[in-house]
Amino acid sequence: MLLVSATPAFATSFSLNQSNALPAGVYGTVEVTQFGVNVVNVKVTLAAGYGFVETGSNNHPAFAFNLAGLGSPDPTLTVGGNLTIINDGAGADWAWNIIQPFGPTSDGLGTFDYVLNCYPGTATLARCGPGGSNPNPGPLEFRITLAGITVNSFVGSSGGNISAFFAADIQGPDGLTTGLVWTGPCTSTLPGCGEQLLQTPEPASLALLGTGLVLAASGMRRRARKR
Repeated sequence: MLLVSATPAFATSFSLNQSNALPAGVYGTVEVTQFGVNVVNVKVTLAAGYGFVETGSNNHPAFAFNLAGLGSPDPTLTVGGNLTIINDGAGADWAWNIIQPFGPTSDGLGTFDYVLNCYPGTATLARCGPGGSNPNPGPLEFRITLAGITVNSFVGSSGGNISAFFAADIQGPDGLTTGLVWTGPCTSTLPGCGEQLLQTPEPASLALLGTGLVLAASGMRRRARKR
């Protein structure tokens, strides 16, 4: 029974490795995990020294993404509803709100349907940005519960650089330089494109699958002895 019911939770990791202003490198990763039917987890981990900001006259999103194949018009996401913030960064002092639809971004990235911007959850903090002020180092982690959503529901931006599955406005380690970063170049087998670094079953799923295999093998040995 365990062997049959052990459904792997797949994780796909993307690299934030393209920028309009920051020095070449990898600025962070986005890990998308299928937690179960209709549940997907997204974790954005920035490289050391980087932080989320909001600059560019509000046309640089703190974190942006697109969804597809879930019906038209695009499903509404609400923080605290079908989108749950798991980790807001900066010691749980931040609140995140969602803007939908967001519209075009600069740097030729096109349109994103969903944008999360960071706001303080306490009066002791100012919002992240504008102008690169008060960066939030993350990580940002959230979970979406939505009928039909899978890892493959995340697609590139529309009307621009379709390799930009995810985009973020961040500040560099120097504390001064800010820039929009995104996924690329286009090397993925996912719909549209976007850089897919790995797709592997989560350890818990592998453990459950292994348990099922062990029990199945044990049962076969017992049957063999009876014969």
